[in-house]
Amino acid sequence: MIKHIVNMKRFSLWFTHITFIGLFLMFQLIKDYFSSEAQTLINTIFVVTCIIAILLWIIYFVFLKLRNKSH
Repeated sequence: MIKHIVNMKRFSLWFTHITFIGLFLMFQLIKDYFSSEAQTLINTIFVVTCIIAILLWIIYFVFLKLRNKSH
């Protein structure tokens, strides 16, 4: 049961990250409709969010390995 819950959390993380990247790519196609300040803001948010997502994945897998070693 616990393994199933962990897999669901991992799936939702993947889904969230892929959706976010997809939305950003869609923004790149229509960015001519936004001002340069808005483009800069959206690009900055994207980069910061990607960094946070990568750190979350690293933390998730490090804790997963530590938990598996303790059992």
